[in-house]
Amino acid sequence: MHPKYKYNINDVQIFIKAKEEEYGLKISLIDDDDAEFICILRNSFKARYLNSSICDINKQKDWIREYKIREKQELEFYFIFWSGSIQIGTIRFIKMDESNFESGSWLFIDNIPFSISVKAELFCKDFAFEHYNFNNCYFYMNKKNIQVIRYHNLFNPVLIKEDINHLYFSLSKEAYFLNKSKILSFCR
Repeated sequence: MHPKYKYNINDVQIFIKAKEEEYGLKISLIDDDDAEFICILRNSFKARYLNSSICDINKQKDWIREYKIREKQELEFYFIFWSGSIQIGTIRFIKMDESNFESGSWLFIDNIPFSISVKAELFCKDFAFEHYNFNNCYFYMNKKNIQVIRYHNLFNPVLIKEDINHLYFSLSKEAYFLNKSKILSFCR
């Protein structure tokens, strides 16, 4: 667990509620009922740059149950974003150590404005940098995912390595907050 916090779902929900108002998004933590949506989303064309997954709703529910244990240990948070009563996307963050986290599983259904998914991605980083006071975000992207690479480069992250398929980046809290308002202004 993060040394500053004893896990309290109410604190997480309060943070989510404040950010829902700031970004105009409806946000929840994932639960068993989201398994079918996750399967559909993870097996869509838009997921082609993510690690592959098999669409088995029961296995996804099992994975979610295991994830909920990690959530209570404050090791991982997986968020669902909504438009009214319709699930539209996901993102999650994974604690690496006391100062660093990894973001990923950033995926939205078709026909959602990119600005909505950007607000979701900003929410995830806000959650980690503000609520948990982490110092660095690590993420990697498929080199073919040009639109997402362009987006992340707006933050001026540091390229820490690359392999044949992926680019690996680090983004400091300072660089994030220095560039956040500029990026958010594109979403208005």
